[in-house]
Amino acid sequence: MLLKKFFKFVIPSIVSMWIFALYTMVDGMFVAWGVGERALASVNLSMPYVICIFSIGLLMATGTSTLISIALGQKKEEEASSLFTMNLVVLTIVSLVVTVLTFLFLEPLAVFLGASPDNLEYVKSYVGTIGAFAVFFILSYNMEALVKTDGTPVVSTIGVMVCGLTNVILDYVFVMVFHWGVWGAAFATGLAQVASTIIFFTYFTRFRKKLCFRRFKWNPGVYKKIIPLGLANGFTELSGGLVVFLFNQIILRVIGESGIVSYTVISYINTLVLNTMAGIAQGMQPVTSYHYGAREFGQCRKLLKYSLLMEVIVSVVYVFVLELFPQIFVGAFLDRGRVNCLPIP
Repeated sequence: MLLKKFFKFVIPSIVSMWIFALYTMVDGMFVAWGVGERALASVNLSMPYVICIFSIGLLMATGTSTLISIALGQKKEEEASSLFTMNLVVLTIVSLVVTVLTFLFLEPLAVFLGASPDNLEYVKSYVGTIGAFAVFFILSYNMEALVKTDGTPVVSTIGVMVCGLTNVILDYVFVMVFHWGVWGAAFATGLAQVASTIIFFTYFTRFRKKLCFRRFKWNPGVYKKIIPLGLANGFTELSGGLVVFLFNQIILRVIGESGIVSYTVISYINTLVLNTMAGIAQGMQPVTSYHYGAREFGQCRKLLKYSLLMEVIVSVVYVFVLELFPQIFVGAFLDRGRVNCLPIP
């Protein structure tokens, strides 16, 4: 029974994280096909910014979801809904601040990310467009986790699948048909986040099980619990962006822009693998927190064993697939001639 419950939450969570990873991958693929490799490099240079936005949503989602799950396990549904509402209000304010700061410091930010005079406009276009949709990126990522906390992981999967499909279709239309280039790819991704936000918002206003929007009393002190609880997942997400950023800086100095194009493919695959592991952790989190709130500690230990075993199995599968079929993954972004002559450190 517990194992079935584990998979009920973990599988949709993994699928959701795969689709989150595919957002920038799809942008990169269509930009490479429709614009060129220089534009592809600019998307990779922008990736740390996108990951940073996601990490804000994840940090708050993990901490808030944990406290809400514990409250639900203790049958304190009113307290859980108040925390849920306050969390979304705070995140909306934080998102608007991120958007304003992005536009105020757009060019310095692009240069900091590694943009050169040749691709500066590409990076500014991509980062600026994503920044305009920051509120939807953060709220969508946050509510996707809270839908699972409310006990409906399938809605989470539906939301991110609609988002992913919207992104693919709009990327094709904007980049390949309208020829809007890098800006079109970023615009498509932003609109896809709007779509998933609408789905999750509709769920919580009409179809939710326990959590709902309600009046709340401001309680800033609760963030002394939320932030430490979410720091591990938030930093894990952010570390992926930091790794991409540092590699980009070193590759630009040692190899040049051509090396960035090759590393883009590596960073996309790395993000996909990391998001799979994050999906397992996020999937088990609301279940574990609920049993912790109900003081069923034996169930918590079993869930930990299930998650560790699944991560080992998935890791082995990834190693075999990537070792046996590297051309398939690389060829999705680069032409065959480039695949056969990637820069080697």
